[in-house]
Formats: sequence, C-alpha cells, structure tokens
Amino acid sequence: MKITNRRIKRLEAFPEQTFEFPEKIDQGAESIVYKISNKYVAKVPRHNFLRLEKEFFIARGLYNKNISVPIPYGMFNITFWDLVRPAYIMEYIPGERLDTLRKLSKNERDKINNLFSREIEKVEDIGFTMDDVGTHNAIWSPEKQKVYLIDFSDWKKPGFFKKLIGKYKK
Repeated sequence: MKITNRRIKRLEAFPEQTFEFPEKIDQGAESIVYKISNKYVAKVPRHNFLRLEKEFFIARGLYNKNISVPIPYGMFNITFWDLVRPAYIMEYIPGERLDTLRKLSKNERDKINNLFSREIEKVEDIGFTMDDVGTHNAIWSPEKQKVYLIDFSDWKKPGFFKKLIGKYKK
C-alpha cells in the first residue's frame, strides 16, 4: 500500500511511505478503517468521498477546540493493489469501543461513561449536533485514561462548512 498527499500540504509527521498490507479494524455502512501502523489508521470510504472529507474537517475543528478525538492528519490517496482510494488518516488509539466494555466493573464503566458524557457536552457547547451519538462511536484508552470520540460523518454545525468553503475560495 502506498500513501500520497491529496490537496493538503504535506505533513512532516506523515511523509509519503509504503506500508505492508493493512489490518482491517472496523467497518460500517459508509467506510472501512485500516490500521496502517502503530501510529496511524486510514478510514477509506466505500463510495462517498465528500462525506469522508467533511468528517476530516469536523475532526480537525474538534481537535483544535481540545475535544478528545484522534489527531486528524489529513486526506491522502492510498494505493491498494494499483487502485487509488482517498483516505482520512488519523492517529491510532489503542483501546476498545465503549459499547464493548462489559467485562469492566460497574464503577469503572460509570467513570468511563462520565468521561464520555463530558466530551459530548463540550461538543454541544461549541454548537455541534450529532445524529449518530452513542458509545459505539467512542474509544476508551486505558493507557491514557481517556475517552476519544470517533465517526463524525453525521455531525452538523450551522455555518461550519460555509466558513470552511470561504477559506478555499480565496
């Protein structure tokens, strides 16, 4: 698999390189997520590239507002078996989705759910609405004792994209 930059300045933290075959770690109706190294994952759309690009810009906005999300590195082209696909590259978070934490004690689950609720409150405070909010869209990192929100494809904020598009017209 080869990764190249697409429309966004090359990031020093993510130089062009070739990876061995990636590990599929999650999939949904809209995209597939591959672990491409111990530091990065690539979210590849099944069909709608613009929806994924929107998700990247939302993630970047959330990250810049200190909301707990994986670091969004950018939109890149990934080559799978000579087929070029767009991908949203983000930080790999070792952990488990919140909806799979049944083995933990009730006290631990309550603590994690409180952290999740605080992140959701911060998102609402900056004006986002979430059509698909739930513990299936969050990762618990036991190492960092932190909850990370993921999957922003159905999130909205009035004026967010109008302001973003204005930056590109200049």
